Amino acid sequence: MARIECPECESVIPAEVTFCPECGFAIKTGKVPDRSPAEPAGLPVVPLTMLDITRSIVGRLLVGAGMLATGIGFDAPPGVLLALAVWGSAIPLYLKARKAHRAGPLAGHRELEEAVRKQLTAARDATERQLASVDLNASRIAELEERIDFMERLVARERERS
Repeated sequence: MARIECPECESVIPAEVTFCPECGFAIKTGKVPDRSPAEPAGLPVVPLTMLDITRSIVGRLLVGAGMLATGIGFDAPPGVLLALAVWGSAIPLYLKARKAHRAGPLAGHRELEEAVRKQLTAARDATERQLASVDLNASRIAELEERIDFMERLVARERERS
């Protein structure tokens, strides 16, 4: 099995891998993964989609309609207006964050972990096959050395006779 040196951490790794098992360097593309955390550790990444933004706007509109229907006007105390605005805009975002938290902080990395696990398994299997091949070749070499010794003894006997 061909082995190469990782350009990032200089570890010796199998040539077939896509990512360095030591540092995560992308061997095929030549890119180093971003190590700077985009968010605090342990928190899930919650990207906002157009659907989330639409839900937030619809929530605000429903709160406004509820205000008009119940008679709470814009002359209400600022605390009530603030509470209603937060209710209309924060609840959809809270539900999205809760869903992402249930998925786990590494939900986006599961495919990568599975690909690395498959590569490591393939490398281990290839190494085991190569070791079995080395053992087989070692036994064949030992057998051939015995035959050579036998042939040398036969040649030595023939020389003694003549």
